Amino acid sequence: MDLIKQMNYEKFIDPKIRYFWQNIHEVSWENKVQISSFFALTKLQISLENLVLPANNFDLIYYDAFAPSKQSEIWQPENLQKVYDLLKPNGILVTYCAKGQFKRDLIKIGFEIESPKGSIGKQEMVRATKKNLGNKNA
Repeated sequence: MDLIKQMNYEKFIDPKIRYFWQNIHEVSWENKVQISSFFALTKLQISLENLVLPANNFDLIYYDAFAPSKQSEIWQPENLQKVYDLLKPNGILVTYCAKGQFKRDLIKIGFEIESPKGSIGKQEMVRATKKNLGNKNA
């Protein structure tokens, strides 16, 4: 929390949702916390390679990993396949990574992708939707 306070992102957060933003950052590892009536959060301190969770269980995955040049293992097709398998049908993965190879890998796995405009400092982002339930790799 000290680092988060030093970064002072709170000044950019709408005061109406500042409570949720603060709660999300204060959640301790490995504990499920109900942030609101429609949003629960569990922060897990584990590598994606070692993560074991039920398939078809998530509506949304924020893939906020470091860039492929900094953390290449996260962006390997086998890990992207794992993320695909975790999503429910019509589940969505969002990330700021918009590299061409990454998008091609997502399509090959079975995602439908869109490239909306990114936030400040990002030209675009990727929104990938799990549509292909007959994926040959699943």
